Amino acid sequence: MTAPAAPRARKPDAPPSKADLAERDRYAKRTAESLDGVRASAQTWRTGLTAFITIVTTGVVITGRTTTADMAPGWRTLVTVLIGGGLLLAVIGLWQALAAEAGTDPKARTLQNIRTIYGTLDAYDVHLAETAARRLGWGRRAVAAAVLFLLAGIATTWWAPAAEPSPPAYLKVTHDGNSTCGTLKSADGGQVRLTLTGTYEPVVIPLTHVTNLALTTSCP
Repeated sequence: MTAPAAPRARKPDAPPSKADLAERDRYAKRTAESLDGVRASAQTWRTGLTAFITIVTTGVVITGRTTTADMAPGWRTLVTVLIGGGLLLAVIGLWQALAAEAGTDPKARTLQNIRTIYGTLDAYDVHLAETAARRLGWGRRAVAAAVLFLLAGIATTWWAPAAEPSPPAYLKVTHDGNSTCGTLKSADGGQVRLTLTGTYEPVVIPLTHVTNLALTTSCP
């Protein structure tokens, strides 16, 4: 059984028109400039994103602990997730912009290899431009998400309720059939000294008269 004969090339009915040739030349020019254009855009994004990350990171480092110190634990965790997630997304966006600017094909390709895989050098340039544009697009999306996370984190710090203060510890001393409640000032030399609300001088109680000591969150 013989293989079918390969189809013979057919001569076109008419030569390409001036419009066809002009369109071909425009496409070739656009193809040659597309990769440089995408990488120039990526460079602009990379520069701006680097400055953005620097400013945000500096602000978080300087004010982060002070801002969240008085928050309730749950709100502090939420702010940490939002701010940390925003910074992580910003770094991912920067990485994608750098990859788009520097190139995304680390292999050293020969002209023969390019022709085998892509057909022409122009097609290879189009492939590189498409890959760089795709990475730049993902970088832009990451930056947009980072801004939303960071704004949400900042807004949360404005409206998050403060942590409930720890209840004060008072000492209730039972002595001589009575009880005295106040803040412990000292206990030495065989005496207990309590500061009562509304008084300046502490109340001094000999330890030999004390029958019970108890911590309480409030004094009657």
